[in-house]
Amino acid sequence: VVVVKATTEADLDKYKGQLRDKIVLLPVATPPQPNFEADAKRLTAEDLQKMADAPASTPTTAANRPADPAMAERMATLRVQRELRT
Repeated sequence: VVVVKATTEADLDKYKGQLRDKIVLLPVATPPQPNFEADAKRLTAEDLQKMADAPASTPTTAANRPADPAMAERMATLRVQRELRT
């Protein structure tokens, strides 16, 4: 692992021929950007009630999922491979 501190092409010339097969890290001097907005927000009682009153979603099962022809083909291939192994 090599940390290359180069800001110009002349700085890079110092490393010529030394970076082959190495992991090269370049320091990035970017100042952090201040964020003046909260990362989260407080929900009101009305918002919470809307969430509580929302209809429950039905869980997805294999029985009510549409058939996938590609999956059927993969399953058939796996069955043939299993038969060939035994």
